[in-house]
Amino acid sequence: MDVGKHAPNKNIYPNVVDCYSRFAFGAPTKGKSATEMADALLHFIYMYLYGTPRILQTDNGREFNNEDLTEVIRNFQVRKMNGRPYHPQSQGRVERFNQTVWIFLKKTIFKNPAWSDQLEEFYYNYNNRINKATQPSTRYEKFFGRPNFSTTTAEMVSPANLTPKERVFERLLA
Repeated sequence: MDVGKHAPNKNIYPNVVDCYSRFAFGAPTKGKSATEMADALLHFIYMYLYGTPRILQTDNGREFNNEDLTEVIRNFQVRKMNGRPYHPQSQGRVERFNQTVWIFLKKTIFKNPAWSDQLEEFYYNYNNRINKATQPSTRYEKFFGRPNFSTTTAEMVSPANLTPKERVFERLLA
């Protein structure tokens, strides 16, 4: 788990990347206080939607090393690990995903005040693409153990149906 860069309106977006499937999810928040990070992890990002992880690895920021998050983790019996201080490579997958989200934000969303709605669409599209590391499956299939049966996924992947904005999505997510 890590926090992405500041987006418009000074909002931030904590991201979680599953190490096995590389399934990614997150939620925009107003700030990165201890309470907001614990609440985002519990309600919006992970615990109530997808279940609890066995291990939660974070960096050493105050937003992740505090009583609020420790209490949430203890209640769900999750083992918490910190990456090495001043060594972002120990958080490599989520740091790389933060870069991908940041590129997406810079290219498509900053012009739109409702960027957080498009961020959800970004996560959906990202998780329903085949990746070199997850071939021949998508991240969604690896995470849930079944294909996504949504018709919008098939429509969005078809090059004939792509708008210029969706072509940017396609290039970013390839």
